[in-house]
Amino acid sequence: MESFSRGEKKCYEMPPADSDTEGVDFSLRNVVLALFLLLIVRFGTGLARGIVEGNYLTGVLGLTLAFVPMVYLPLVFKRAYF
Repeated sequence: MESFSRGEKKCYEMPPADSDTEGVDFSLRNVVLALFLLLIVRFGTGLARGIVEGNYLTGVLGLTLAFVPMVYLPLVFKRAYF
């Protein structure tokens, strides 16, 4: 809903009655969370190269950063939309 002020009174505009966005479940919070977690996955996969290079501590940290968001993100979406 959009709002505008008329003097001191705040008014809200209702969406049109023939709107076809009823089936769209869009959450900005989930989109921001998904993008943030995807950046963490990308960073984690870069660190996971440490296993190949012989730096096992960095590699295990990278694998953890890569796989934990891949498990957590579907759980968030399942709880929000199903």
